Amino acid sequence: SEPSGEAGVRYVGRVDLSDARGGRFSWSGTGLVARFMGSSVALNLGIVVGGTGAGFLAEHFGWRSGFLVLGAAGVAVAVLAHRGFSAGAVMSSVAAAQRPAIMEVLRYLIRVPTFHLILAKIMLSGFTIWIFISWLPLYFREVLHLTLGAAGFAGTFIIQVSFVVGLAAGGWISDRWSAGDPRRRLLMLAMCY
Repeated sequence: SEPSGEAGVRYVGRVDLSDARGGRFSWSGTGLVARFMGSSVALNLGIVVGGTGAGFLAEHFGWRSGFLVLGAAGVAVAVLAHRGFSAGAVMSSVAAAQRPAIMEVLRYLIRVPTFHLILAKIMLSGFTIWIFISWLPLYFREVLHLTLGAAGFAGTFIIQVSFVVGLAAGGWISDRWSAGDPRRRLLMLAMCY
């Protein structure tokens, strides 16, 4: 069975935090892996398209146009999401008695050492990525005299394509290396820093 909604979030949480309960997690087929990789590629492609589009819009229509276009797109996505998703349908798969309270979840996560490691990893990655995404297009614009659109593309594409290639290669290596011992996955994550 394929995960959706809250159940899908639990799958991802179980992958990262499986050793907290001493359990092992295995992917049930390649469909879930493909969707995870697809969403990751889409996220990074969105950053590149956003940086390029914002630069193009600012160059041709002024800096406010990016906010107007993105704001309108955000409202359109919200309307589509409201029509396309029903909280009742997603939550009906999990009985109310089975859903833990938010404080229970937070208390549990505070006790999971791997959660702290993953949180620190994500924070370090986020700091680095946002420094480059914010600074690199400006650098290309001022030093290499690129147009705003070209600077937006170059400043985001370089970082994001390396991320996608690294994610795919690292995932492949991690899957093979951790096949005998799932705890090696966190060691692989640590070695990337």
